[in-house]
Amino acid sequence: MKRLLTVLLLLLLTLSLCLPVAAEQTSPTPTEIADGIVAYLCESTGAADVQQWASETLPGMVGAGGEWYAIALRQRGTEIDFSAYAAALAAHVKGDALGGAVAEQRFALALLAVGGGDHYVAQTAQTTVGAMGHMSLVYGLHLLNNGIPCDAYTTEQLLDAIVAAQLSDGGFAVSGSSADPDVTAMTLQALAPHRENETVAAAIDRALAALSALQQPEGDFISYGVPCPESGAQVVVALAALGIPLDDARFVKNDNTLIDGMLRYRLPDGSFSHIDGGESNVTATVQCFYAMVALERAEAGKSALYDIERTEGVPDLTLPEQEGENADGQAAPPQESGWLSTLHPLVRIGVVLLALVLVAWLVYVLCERCTPKQLISILIVLLLVVAAVLLIDIKPADEYYSGEHKQKDNPIGTVTLTVLCDTVIGREGTDHLPEDGVILKETTFEIEQGETVFDILTEAAAVYGLRLNHTGVTATSGAMAYISGINDLSEFDHGSLSGWTYLVNDQRPSIGCGEYVLADGDRIVFRYSLELGDDLR
Repeated sequence: MKRLLTVLLLLLLTLSLCLPVAAEQTSPTPTEIADGIVAYLCESTGAADVQQWASETLPGMVGAGGEWYAIALRQRGTEIDFSAYAAALAAHVKGDALGGAVAEQRFALALLAVGGGDHYVAQTAQTTVGAMGHMSLVYGLHLLNNGIPCDAYTTEQLLDAIVAAQLSDGGFAVSGSSADPDVTAMTLQALAPHRENETVAAAIDRALAALSALQQPEGDFISYGVPCPESGAQVVVALAALGIPLDDARFVKNDNTLIDGMLRYRLPDGSFSHIDGGESNVTATVQCFYAMVALERAEAGKSALYDIERTEGVPDLTLPEQEGENADGQAAPPQESGWLSTLHPLVRIGVVLLALVLVAWLVYVLCERCTPKQLISILIVLLLVVAAVLLIDIKPADEYYSGEHKQKDNPIGTVTLTVLCDTVIGREGTDHLPEDGVILKETTFEIEQGETVFDILTEAAAVYGLRLNHTGVTATSGAMAYISGINDLSEFDHGSLSGWTYLVNDQRPSIGCGEYVLADGDRIVFRYSLELGDDLR
């Protein structure tokens, strides 16, 4: 029995040594990751293929991340008809609230990708470069790199201005004194075509060292205190533009590459989350998508992501608006006009009554031979008109904003919202603002599952009559919402770095207000900043 057991053990040991070792799981390729995102886009919207998605869904994403998808799909070499998106973008760029210089430059790059818009692209290069701080220099350089002229800057002057903004640690940032991984990587993307310039090359090397130092052991980066894939995506685009492979020793930490860092946030459906273990995120997904496209182009020996080959044959997209259409290309609703609309509602009622009396008198005078029955009929009609006017619930605007909140069906808790403009009180042009700088005092709102900061702000606007200006909101999503103005106080009103920012529990989130999902007890503060939020610390 002992011999038998010994033989059996030896056989088991031999078999175990002879069994094939399970193949080590390999990471998906850039193409597989990009294809997974395309599949997610189609499946989540019910589109049969990417063409249907581009024709039906992409036009609704103008100003809400659609520009990046348009550029990436165009640069991927996919044969797609972008005419529906181009029409939507054409309508959008004719509007006034485009979100500032950098947003206009982004739209111009998208127009370069889908074709047309020559006048708008040229005008954007002339008016926006350097108008909104460092990033308007960076995206302005992208326009110049694509052959769009700018009278305010030559390419050399623009390179000098960007390099001069490099921080002591080698990185770049829109504010503060330490490198921001996203801004540093995006700056490198624009500088990449000029790496033969010795000064630029030295700046690039320092910036790469700064990014290497910021990379985490898992291969990803931390942005605004939160590990996320977006920063890694920007670094990937930068390395692809510079011709640096992802296995470069500077960007491998604990055997983890940039791709490994990004894959931590990849979800089973092919999309990406903003935080580890989070839900699908619009911004994270689109940035990871165009990062993979940049890698595909580099591996195929093609030029960088932002080296855009013009598409010809598409008509100019910035023709003057047609009469009767609004900036969205839709029929404009009739606007109330004339002196009557400027009067108080009660005064308007009095004017209507007086007019009816005059009409009755004129009818009586003109109908001298009318019978008593005819006269009675006329009076009855006039009385009905008067009654209709009196019964219409006409109220001044301030009576509509009662401060009464709607009860929500399935509340999960409450949050508070405060809106402040105290940083500009006393400055020229602020007479219309509250003297204490409080547009909305701390106010409690119920929340339901999934509600965002943007949802609560728009609810407050409806209840208390706040006037909001925002971009990036589509008919189906507010994920890319950007608040450019509240109560006639708008971005850039008090300097090139001024605008609205928001905090939750005294922290500045690294995602937009349309993406920040609220939890019970959160404290939201919208506050006007003069220095991109640095003055609010």
